[in-house]
Amino acid sequence: MALLLLIVFISVPLIEISLFVEIGARVGVLVTIALVILTAAAGMLLIRAQGLVILRKAQANLRQGVAPVAEVFHGGCLLIAGTLLLVPGFLTDAMGLLLLLSPVRDFAFSLVLKKIRPSRPHAGPESGGVIEGKSKVINRQVDDI
Repeated sequence: MALLLLIVFISVPLIEISLFVEIGARVGVLVTIALVILTAAAGMLLIRAQGLVILRKAQANLRQGVAPVAEVFHGGCLLIAGTLLLVPGFLTDAMGLLLLLSPVRDFAFSLVLKKIRPSRPHAGPESGGVIEGKSKVINRQVDDI
C-alpha cells in the first residue's frame, strides 16, 4: 500500500507537468491557465448543486428512519472531487469530473459494498446460528466515575 501511494504521489505530478507542457504548446499559456481556472470554477458549481441534492436525499432518508449510507458515500466522493478539481492540473480535473458523475459514484459504491459485506451469512437469530462469548457488565453511576 505504501509503495502504491509513493507511485501515485510521484506519477501524478509528472503526468500533470507533461499535460501542462503539451496543452500549453498547442493552445498557448494563457488559454491553458484559463482552462484550469474554468474547470475548477465549473466543478465547484456542479459540486454545490449535487451536494444539495444529496443532502436533501439524506434528510428524506433520515425522516423515514433509513440510514443515509449511500448519500454519505456520495458526499464523500463529492468532497474528493472538489479537492481534485481545486488542485491545478488536467488529470486531477478529469478524475474530479468523473466523480461528479452519479453512475461512476454508484459503481464505486457497489464495489465498496462488495468489499465490506461478509462473504458468508453472519451467525445470529435470523440465520439460526449461535454466537458464543463471555460478557462482563459493569454497573456504575455517573457520580462514581
